[in-house]
Amino acid sequence: MQFLTLHMFLIQDPQLIQKQNNQNDHSINDVIALSSKARGLQYLLYFDLALLQSKLDVYITVGEQKWWNLRENFVQGADLTYTLQQGDGEIFKIQQPIDKLGSNNINPQIATVRSLRPFRQWSTGIWQNRFAFIEEDASQIDIYFAGEQNNFFNCISFPSETHKAPNFQGYSKAMDKFPGFSCFSIDFASSTKLIIDCAQEGKTTQDEPITTNGFLLFDLEKPTEEVAVHNSENPGKDLGVTNRIMQIHLFQPKTLGEELEGHGPLTKTEQLYLLRGVPCYASNKYNPVDDTIDQNSIIEWYKIADDGTPDETATIKLDKAALATLFEISPTNFNFALMMFKIQPSSEVFILDAYAGIYVVGLTPSGSLKKITRYTDTAFSKAFAFDFVYRTRDDGSNQRHLVIVYKNLMILYDVTANERSILQTYILPFAASYGTKVSLGQKFIVVSNNKVPYLYSTEHNKLITSTGFEQQDYILVNPYEPDAVALNTYQSSRYQLSEGYLINNKQVAPTTNIISTTLVGQSAGSAKQCSTILNTKILENNDKKIYDLEAQPFSPVISYPTEPISIRAMASGPNLYYVDVGPANQTVNYLVKSIWELKLDGVTIPAPQDVSYSDILVLDVQNVFFLLYQLPNKVVYIFRCQHFSREAVPASCKQYSTFSLKELLSKNAGNFYWYHQYAQLIIAYQSGKYTVELQMVEGNSQTLLKEFDYSVDKTEITSFVLLNNAIYLSLKSNIGGVTEELVEVYTSLSPIILKQRIDSNYLKTSQGYSKAFAASKVFGNKEVKSSLIFIQNRLGDLLLGEFTDTFTLIEVFPTQPSVELAVGLSSKTFFIVQFSESIQLIQEYNIQNINAIYLAKTLPLYDYKIQAPFTADFAAFTGYLFLRALDTNDKTVILLYQPNVVAHQSLHRVIEVKSKVTGTFDMAIDGQSQMIVYMNDNKEHKLFQIQAEPLFILLPSVTQAQYLNTLTAQLQVSNFQGVQALNFTKKLKVLNTLSQLTINAAVFTKGNKKFPIKDTNSPQLVGMGTDWYTGAVVRIVGLCDECGNTDDDNVKIINPVQPVTTGKELEDFDISDGKAIGSDYVVYLTRKKLIFTYSQNNTQAKQFTLYKETESDFCEQLSISDNLQYIFVSCYSLQRMTYFIRVLKCTSITCESVSHTLTADYQDLAGVVNIIKIKYFDNSLLILDANGNNVLQYEGSVNAYQISINTLFDLTNRKVINKDYLQQLNPLYTADFEIVKYTTNNNNYYLLVLTDAKSGLVFIDSTFEGGIYKKLNVEEYNLVAYLNGDGGQYTDANTLFYQVKTLYSEFADKKLKVTFLVTTNNVAQYGVYFEFDASNPGAGSPIVKTSAQVPLVLTNYAQQTALNKVTVSLNTNGGIVIVPYFYYDTYRQKDVITVVAYTIPAAKPAKTTLIAFQGGEEHEYDMPQIQDFALFSNIEKDGKQYFYTNIVKSYSTGEDQIIKYQVNPQAYFQIKDGSKLKSQKLTLSVVNYISDDSVSTTINNGHVESSSSSNWWWITLLVIFGVVAVGGIGFIVYTKFFKRSGVDPLLG
Repeated sequence: MQFLTLHMFLIQDPQLIQKQNNQNDHSINDVIALSSKARGLQYLLYFDLALLQSKLDVYITVGEQKWWNLRENFVQGADLTYTLQQGDGEIFKIQQPIDKLGSNNINPQIATVRSLRPFRQWSTGIWQNRFAFIEEDASQIDIYFAGEQNNFFNCISFPSETHKAPNFQGYSKAMDKFPGFSCFSIDFASSTKLIIDCAQEGKTTQDEPITTNGFLLFDLEKPTEEVAVHNSENPGKDLGVTNRIMQIHLFQPKTLGEELEGHGPLTKTEQLYLLRGVPCYASNKYNPVDDTIDQNSIIEWYKIADDGTPDETATIKLDKAALATLFEISPTNFNFALMMFKIQPSSEVFILDAYAGIYVVGLTPSGSLKKITRYTDTAFSKAFAFDFVYRTRDDGSNQRHLVIVYKNLMILYDVTANERSILQTYILPFAASYGTKVSLGQKFIVVSNNKVPYLYSTEHNKLITSTGFEQQDYILVNPYEPDAVALNTYQSSRYQLSEGYLINNKQVAPTTNIISTTLVGQSAGSAKQCSTILNTKILENNDKKIYDLEAQPFSPVISYPTEPISIRAMASGPNLYYVDVGPANQTVNYLVKSIWELKLDGVTIPAPQDVSYSDILVLDVQNVFFLLYQLPNKVVYIFRCQHFSREAVPASCKQYSTFSLKELLSKNAGNFYWYHQYAQLIIAYQSGKYTVELQMVEGNSQTLLKEFDYSVDKTEITSFVLLNNAIYLSLKSNIGGVTEELVEVYTSLSPIILKQRIDSNYLKTSQGYSKAFAASKVFGNKEVKSSLIFIQNRLGDLLLGEFTDTFTLIEVFPTQPSVELAVGLSSKTFFIVQFSESIQLIQEYNIQNINAIYLAKTLPLYDYKIQAPFTADFAAFTGYLFLRALDTNDKTVILLYQPNVVAHQSLHRVIEVKSKVTGTFDMAIDGQSQMIVYMNDNKEHKLFQIQAEPLFILLPSVTQAQYLNTLTAQLQVSNFQGVQALNFTKKLKVLNTLSQLTINAAVFTKGNKKFPIKDTNSPQLVGMGTDWYTGAVVRIVGLCDECGNTDDDNVKIINPVQPVTTGKELEDFDISDGKAIGSDYVVYLTRKKLIFTYSQNNTQAKQFTLYKETESDFCEQLSISDNLQYIFVSCYSLQRMTYFIRVLKCTSITCESVSHTLTADYQDLAGVVNIIKIKYFDNSLLILDANGNNVLQYEGSVNAYQISINTLFDLTNRKVINKDYLQQLNPLYTADFEIVKYTTNNNNYYLLVLTDAKSGLVFIDSTFEGGIYKKLNVEEYNLVAYLNGDGGQYTDANTLFYQVKTLYSEFADKKLKVTFLVTTNNVAQYGVYFEFDASNPGAGSPIVKTSAQVPLVLTNYAQQTALNKVTVSLNTNGGIVIVPYFYYDTYRQKDVITVVAYTIPAAKPAKTTLIAFQGGEEHEYDMPQIQDFALFSNIEKDGKQYFYTNIVKSYSTGEDQIIKYQVNPQAYFQIKDGSKLKSQKLTLSVVNYISDDSVSTTINNGHVESSSSSNWWWITLLVIFGVVAVGGIGFIVYTKFFKRSGVDPLLG
């Protein structure tokens, strides 16, 4: 079920969109169901300023420069401006988000700019750095052009030169202008031919108005020739057109979806088309008074002949009739209101209808139109503009991104494979109109309204800046590079786009003192600002000292259990070692690890001298890697290995494949590449002097995918590189006595075809590189920025280019001729290593902004020298550089350099080999935050695991009895001998969440643990008890021969949280709320209905229709009166844009609507923004107005109404209980409320309790006389101060208080004594006890200050986040508390929600008691929000405890299934027939998201007898293989062990 408060933000659900793609029309339910699921998006607002770090210590080396992204590193917020406050020296400067590239080019005197277009590469949309626009004045129409053709018009030189503004100094007169003549659009038909779309208004001989259309043809190679005018038809009979859209595109067979046969080039004819259409607001049918637009639009398709002449008659006319037929929509009442269209490089035409969304059409190879897809989402809001781009991912593949501008919103979608999901949603600071424009690039969006541009990022939904551009007529964002071209009537400009950078100015001399600079970030139009102090010292080159960064290495509060924690840099210096030197035997102990040798189980590597080549390939799941080695006989062995945690020493391996190659592999030759994708291992290797083979390896079989064979003409392959999008071959040919050294580029996916030859002629004529060129080697990175390629020119220079569909030269870096080179590319920088007898140079360039690549630093070698033969390797994911060198003792070492840090920290590690290796030194590296390194010095092999950051590993005692614990961590940081080490002491708090699972194997010793399974054929339920394990368990899994998950299996485990219904009963309904009606029935609320079910089996008993499916009103919350006679429902009207209340009078489950007036069965709630809770009691209705997903969005309130119900109902005497009403000074972010009713002296009194999300609780003594609310006394209680003080518990600055529920209450001795459950988002759920002095209740019942206690601590689920939702049920035997948590599973890359059950005692404990949850239900759930699912509980008349929730999706209906769960005091064996139970092995596993344990024993029909505690990981394998037998629980075990322990089925 997907729900949203639509009046706040009308955003579409990706799953719904996918479903809608094949629907003909909107249904109102589709509109109502729209929901925001974008990651990180929980109700859209401008966040307050967020300071990421208040202080930064920077140690910069002389000559070094570093750029820091301002938003990523310092201050976040919307529309920020950054300034520096610095004294002498000016260490830093700021580059603003919109930074001018070069100077503006002053245009000649221009009257009106009508249209600006770049020349694009047809197949990719890449700009070719040529631009043209139409200028129109009263007397003539001129064409302005900037580009490189024939050096015409003082132009830009080549496509790679994106750092200059287009120069429109020259122009050519197109034609004289005469009355009624206007031109609208211009576009390139080729690199030299332009077509301009124009129209002439006139009258017929009968004096009737007429419009004559025409195309002007302009040839840049013949600028002085008279412009040819070609008439074109006017099929729409357009009159008075004020604007018209035109675009030219080359429709190529390869983009038309036809089958491709073989690997040869395509032979079918390409066709150039011109598309033209009038926007619905630009025809004479548009009426600006009532905003009536033309809804009878037409898009005309004109073929363009080879000579550039368009046909006079349109080949295709796409009008509303044709569009309806194409998309199989009923033509009745169908309209077509064209806003705009754009042709994509794929030859798909995206057409934006003002009301119906986007239609996507294409051409068949025969030239007819075809439907591709439809994105319908504007039934409630007009759409004004859109743009589209191919987003190049790091791996070289493309995503299709679409941005649409609505009236107040802009939404960025991913429409890859025609399936749409929301990436970002932006609140616009203006109301969009017909003139609004949007331009989308790889990382940035510029949206312009009334010539005011706004810059947004595609990575987050905050406005970057609204300043920086001068007022412009046109702004075009480069679709592939982070720049934009802007044009107005007096100048053209080019801007570099970013989030802003802090840049240090290169220093020429060291400093002795620290220099302080203050960086200030301030919101535009606001006094709010945040600042970071930058303490900077300039160091000499090769400075080895260690400097204190005064940084917090990890959070001062850690929840246990936790994965090993990465230690952030505490010091600046080279080759830093972190070691723990603290005391042992604390309540919580720890250790620090950063590098250790990795042992391999299951593999025997031959003697070191028998290994001629090795390599490591780490998978995306970092604990799985392949190890490859080749023997001198050319036989290759590949092992698949796994280590079970980040800190693990052993890795378990299994032989994956063995085969022979034709040649010996060599790192220096660069003749081997491999990768793992879609469970397939792909290798590419040089099989001979003239051949390269691409193979797929599966087990011991190999499949040849492609052989690149140059043996016919004896063209030698000097190197190659295999990337995601292409294969690059560096070739040396000698044909006809002419030697040529070049690069050929092939596609890497089927069909594998030659795409391009990069030779000296191409580089000179197309890219402007005029030096002699001899390609000798190619470099790239498959995992990071895979579209980039480096080509070494043997004669000197390293060329950097980008290949999408063709090669574009970006930059040239000078190198020495014939030097040995290594290039390592990371996400933000790249290394160039040059080695020869005379040069040893390591340089690092920053490539964050491809328009401004700069030399960041020369890396220090200190006292080391690069050793010959030159040996270097790189970790593909991280870009770490491994380099063989010699130390001062002439012994071999490995220098490990880290990218994108200051030079003083760049030497990450020196690995000593302890002898000089003079010959071949085999070395391999791969990995991410943890890297696997193989080294072979011909004497021994070693496999190391190296952490990018040292690991801090907690080792607490399992007997911890308290939630809050303390730890003193002492660490030492050292590097080289003779350099003073630094010592650090850090005080930490450790929160024991009880989530560590441990099985007590001793309980299973013979005779100690008995399960009384009887030898009888009658069904049995045998309790397991809870004495054999400790910790918070989600599920208990059992595996044996007769175990299963159905009632037909002889042995079934009944878990502490066990589903008792299937969910199929109501899988057609989108349920948002529900309540038990006594013991017999349950009522559920959908957006249109009330569904009544029998509580025993949840099957339907009756329905009550609130609204028809076609109506726009929908409902969200319900409340039931204590006497079960009335049901109150809160609903929302899309038409009236307001909340309202419905009342139903019921006898049992037979209900009828109570009217508010004679004509309406509802009452509107004026002034209510968002309802998340309603509660009826004692003739009053309380309504909570807040944002339950982001409680800090605005200050919530409780609206108290008197309600009278007779023949009609009426809500009156509204009181808005908020900060103002309570006369509080501090903001009051109300997240929940609770009412405690007590009676004294025959009078009823009420304690109204509010949760203040930031500080705790507000107690309001109240009366509800006749349903009219009245406050008596108000007390704020700072729960933060109490819990962190006398309460002995913990909250932090990010803790939010959510729900408040009454657990225990009594009135005695003139005191009201209450224990409240107060839930939080990130720490424990606290049971807090208070006493209230009710000796004079008429004046209020103040808190007895000394009475506060914390009797209950329901420990949180490790590091998971609790949602703002809880349900509690309690009777005299005890009760249950049900809390939903969620986390992002990095393995599955999915949000996961876990609903867990705590069991609480029947009375308040005398002392603080920690309670772990005893079971739960876990499922993937996309960005859970509290309105998305129902959650309620009940204790039925048999005393059993149940809860209901819908977090499991029905794959048949797409709705979330409501399932009833029983909460049991322990797990049980359900035995079908004990007399047939064989004696057999039983494996029991307890699992949760972060911890696990298992034990293996024997089960029979006498009892379960011991064996031993488990070697748990292999037992877990059995559990995973038992997924079929275990059924639904298999998913948890699979997920849990794959994520954390990395167990792989292939290892079984």
